[in-house]
Amino acid sequence: MRTRRTRLELGLYLFDSLCIRADVGLSAKVVLVDPDKQWRIDTGWYLKGATLRKQRWTARSDDWDHDHCSCCWAKFAEWHSPEILDEGYTTTDRHEHGAGYHWVCATCFIDLKIDMQWQLEPCGEGTR
Repeated sequence: MRTRRTRLELGLYLFDSLCIRADVGLSAKVVLVDPDKQWRIDTGWYLKGATLRKQRWTARSDDWDHDHCSCCWAKFAEWHSPEILDEGYTTTDRHEHGAGYHWVCATCFIDLKIDMQWQLEPCGEGTR
């Protein structure tokens, strides 16, 4: 069966039903990536390798009323609604923008933690 190629980007071949990432080097390897995961990885690329901690969302200032998941854009806020999240994973003091700056929802954390090489901050560390 032949699969039609729909897009080509920097070593990433997106086919109709799956995504294949080709790593170039001495030993080339092909990794199959679910397209639902790939778009979230592409969206949150800047958090690859980050250390995160699980935390309840709080506003960073009086004029800050919400944040979004860096990967899927789910909304974090303090008001209650079925589609609003009030807890997730956030950057720590080690991140260039500091603790609580970027957020990742629980679904994306579980689905992407291996691909994104996220580390979970040990309990008891951090200031927030």
